Amino acid sequence: MQAEIKSATISARVPTNGTRLRVLLVDDEKLVHEMLGLALDSSEYSLLSATNVDEGKKAIESLHPPDIVITDAMMPGDSSFSLITSIKANPATADIPWRRFLF
Repeated sequence: MQAEIKSATISARVPTNGTRLRVLLVDDEKLVHEMLGLALDSSEYSLLSATNVDEGKKAIESLHPPDIVITDAMMPGDSSFSLITSIKANPATADIPWRRFLF
C-alpha cells in the first residue's frame, strides 16, 4: 500500500501540563481508526475520531480542539479540502497542523 501525503509543516503544540497531545483522525474507514488507535495507544498522543467532515469540524470547534488533524483526502460527502479550508480560515484554529493522505 502506498500513500501520497500532501501537508503543511508539522510542528505540534506541546502541552505544558503534561497531558497527551490530541490527534484528530477524520476518515470514513473504521480499520484506519483502529490501526492508528493501536499505534498511538502507548505513545504521548491520544486519538479523537471522526468518520466524516462534519464530525471533524465539530471536534475542531469544541472546547478542547485537537493538537493535530489527520484526514483522508477522499470521503463520501464533504471533502477534506473543505475541512482544511475551515481550519485555516478560523484564527482560533489556523495554527493546528494537519496531514492529508490518499490511499
